[in-house]
Amino acid sequence: MSELPNANSRPGAGPRDGDIRASSSDVSELQTDIRGRSLRVKSINPASDESLFYASLGDEQLKRKIPFLNEVLRQLLTLSAAMMGGSIALWNDLRINHGMKIAATACFMGSLIVSLVGILPLYKQFRRQWVNEIRDAFSIASTWKSLFIWIAALFLVCGFLAILFGLAKI
Repeated sequence: MSELPNANSRPGAGPRDGDIRASSSDVSELQTDIRGRSLRVKSINPASDESLFYASLGDEQLKRKIPFLNEVLRQLLTLSAAMMGGSIALWNDLRINHGMKIAATACFMGSLIVSLVGILPLYKQFRRQWVNEIRDAFSIASTWKSLFIWIAALFLVCGFLAILFGLAKI
């Protein structure tokens, strides 16, 4: 027995694993084609209103993920620039160990650079008709942007710690 081809028969275009549109209680029916061969066709139960609500909520969150990550990177960029500018402007007035001044300023500069690189768009070629390529491009972009956020935040924390340790060793 062969299955009827459907519109989503090309790779990557079918429903995802765990897709709410396909219920676990799918019923298989036997039908015949024009030549009299038996074909197995799945009929799918409709999704509940609650499932559709959560599916649309998840879709909205996915659409807002990259802009949200870019906004976090912009805020980290602003904070890093302010901290680096403040540490340079108050270089002679800070009563901190000279080595810790250099370390703190370098950490703030590193955070600024990482945030700036993270804001830049990440281009990956994909064909719009292939769902897997779009999903992979989105996943790669969000993974890289999240990584840049964590690295920039780590540099900021290291800069603050350098200032604190410099103040403690006056």
